Amino acid sequence: ATYLAKVSGQQRITGIVSAGYTPPEQFNGRAVPQSDFYALGRTFVHLLTGKHPSDLPTDTRTGKLIWRDGASQISEPLADLIDTLMATFPGGRPQNAKIILQRLAQIEGNLSLTLAPTFLIRVAALNVLVQFFSPIKRLKKIGWVSATVLI
Repeated sequence: ATYLAKVSGQQRITGIVSAGYTPPEQFNGRAVPQSDFYALGRTFVHLLTGKHPSDLPTDTRTGKLIWRDGASQISEPLADLIDTLMATFPGGRPQNAKIILQRLAQIEGNLSLTLAPTFLIRVAALNVLVQFFSPIKRLKKIGWVSATVLI
């Protein structure tokens, strides 16, 4: 919302900051479309670990959130995607929701049938959350979610 207000030329913009979820560029009033993906990645971490992002340590060298030990139930490719969403700089994040959905589809395609059903449900939940960040046809992939949950 801050980015849209900025590009529409509004002079006064109200910034909303949520500790642990707000991307660095938004603190400086320089939100971009990829700023929402940072918060989305942090939300995934909270859901997967049960810990608020502010309660997790960060790597002092890279600034990356250290969270994977608390979410050992997910695959490395999915954890890599979540880390990409939380990249410190917006240019390191996916450029749009379509790219995120493509990566989720690729991850799903590589899943083995021996994986626990709860993992599949979590991948489906991530897909649904991404839909809400996509400005076009947000509910287009609901059929995928239903199919995944039924596997």
